[in-house]
Parts: sequence; structure tokens; C-alpha cells
Amino acid sequence: MSRMRSEPTPSNHGARILATLVAVGALLLGFTSAALSQAPAATKKFVVAVYPGLFLELPVYAAKNAGIFTKHGLDAEIVLISGGPNQAAAVTSGDADAFAFPVNSILPLRSKGQMFTGIVNLQGPAIYTVFGEIDAVAKCPTARDPYPGPMKCLKGQTVGVAQLGGDSFVVFMTMLKDAGLEQKDLNLVAVGASSNLATAFRAGRIKFAIGVEPAPTMLESSLGLTVPLVSLMGKDVSGSFSPWVGETFWGFQTVMKKDPDKFMRFKNSIVEAIKWIHDPSNRAKVQAIMQKDMGFDEKTARSLAEKQLGTFSSTMDCKGFDKAKAFAVTTGALSAENKETCKDVMWSESQDLLENK
Repeated sequence: MSRMRSEPTPSNHGARILATLVAVGALLLGFTSAALSQAPAATKKFVVAVYPGLFLELPVYAAKNAGIFTKHGLDAEIVLISGGPNQAAAVTSGDADAFAFPVNSILPLRSKGQMFTGIVNLQGPAIYTVFGEIDAVAKCPTARDPYPGPMKCLKGQTVGVAQLGGDSFVVFMTMLKDAGLEQKDLNLVAVGASSNLATAFRAGRIKFAIGVEPAPTMLESSLGLTVPLVSLMGKDVSGSFSPWVGETFWGFQTVMKKDPDKFMRFKNSIVEAIKWIHDPSNRAKVQAIMQKDMGFDEKTARSLAEKQLGTFSSTMDCKGFDKAKAFAVTTGALSAENKETCKDVMWSESQDLLENK
């Protein structure tokens, strides 16, 4: 007897088709949801104001060169602006999103209603070095004495500073005071940008100077014109600037409130960039960035890569903040009535970067 093949009824056939469509639809929806969950958020533009040629800006260039900004969804633009006040004005006007500035200089601006907010720290120690012409240092009997002995070498000498009244000038005055000296005990010359120092030393216009990296290293390692006298980088021999908060990235409070996600991406980028810089396996790449993107010569870049990368820190030491604030009060830049703490100036989303709070 032959076996008859049963044909599906119209109703069963429709049900199977519907079930198949539902299954396929669910599968497609699952793929779509997974793809959406894995897709990166839309890239956002972020403008960073940096001072041309300063070593302390290295993490910005590292984040750009190593693709860290891109990884965090930022289309970062680096704009060169000379002078902290000019950078602050750019951030206030919206021409830039962030800039690096020391705590002792930002607090007076905040006290006047310019509400800059800390995003992420950049350097821990104070950034200045006092250095001198090789012969001038060699002839000074107190050059190798414990601090403040070396500062006594400056009595009667001509000393270069970036500008009278600037941050380096104020720090320098404090170091002179530690040695029992005053401004009238020496001749100060405003040399402007660090790039002018080599010419000033060669022309005999100055015998000593105070500056920030890469100037001290370049003048010593590459040009052979000077040697360090007192360095506040790394281990602070003076005690007046340790603990300290060297440099912090700041944004403008009202702008940050409009797009906090953008600033969170910047924070995370700089934190990762500093870790990347600290990784010994990246040293050759870091040196290459200093040479290619920042314009340092090979000897200067190599020396900085060997000695100074450890000075970068994304965390703010609140004890260092307190000392920097006290310094601003002592030098007359800030009222003693100011009650702000490290928690007040640091962004609510960056409180995890505070130490000793």
C-alpha cells in the first residue's frame, strides 16, 4: 500500500512562515543591538591650548601621536598660544577647551570670578630649575653646598627670567629670600621666551637664569653652555615647594557643564597618556615624539626621556595644593581669607584623582 504524503494546511503553512519571520527578525534585532552597543560614540572636537616648546605639554602630544585621543572619541586639536594669561583668555572665550596652569596662579583668577575647574593633573613637582654658566658655577664656593647655599652664588650676578612679575619670577624671589638675598642684590634681566636664553648666555648678557624644561637640559646636554644650580624638578632640595602641584589642566566651568562627556574623554585620555609615557617600553617612541612633534634636538630629547618622565602625574596631591595656595597668599597674589580646597577646584568627575584629600 502506498504511503500518502500529507500536505500542510493553509493555516499551518502561514503559521510556519510567521514563526520563521519572527525568528529572523529577532536574530537581526540581536545583531543590530550588539552592533550598536559596540559602536564607538560620535567623535567630538576638543581644542587644547599649549605653550610652544614646553616639556610639560608632552602628555598632550603623546595622546595625539599614540592614538589615545582617537581611542577615547576625541578629534583633538593642539593650538600653540604663548603665555598663561593668553591661554586662559582663549579658554574663557571658547577658542580652546583646556590649558595647563599652576595652582598658585589659577587660584587668584578664581577669586576674581573666573571659574576655571581642574580636569586632570599634569605634573607633580614644581617645574623650575636655576642654572648657570659653567665657569660662573665653578667659581662659586657655595655652588655645591646644601640648599640654600647655591642661591648665594647669584649675589652681584646678572640673572635671566622670562618676565618680571611672572610665575617663575615669584618662585625665584622666594628662593632668593631663602638665601637671605633680595632683588636689589643682583641684576635681573627679562629675556622673554626660553629660546632667547642661549643667545643671552653666549652674548654674556646673563650668567644665571631660571627656567623650565627643556631649556635647562638643552643648554647643558646639547649646547654645553650651562649646568644646573638648583632644580625643583623631581626631588625638591629647598623644601619650600614640596609637596607641590606643578601643572594642572583647567577648563571653564560653564563650558564643562554643557558637555561633560567631552571633558571626561579628555581626562581619561591624559590619564592614559601619562601611563603610556611611564611605560619603559615606550621610551624610544616618547623620545621620537619630543623630536618630531615638539622640536627638541636628539640630545635634549634623549636626556629628558632618561631623567624626567617620572615627573608627570595625573593625580593632584591635596597637601601640595595647600602649600601652593599658601605660597600664593604669602606672595600677595591671594587673600588669606580664601577658603577654597583641592576638592573645590577639582571637577566633580575628577575627585578620584585627588590624593591626601
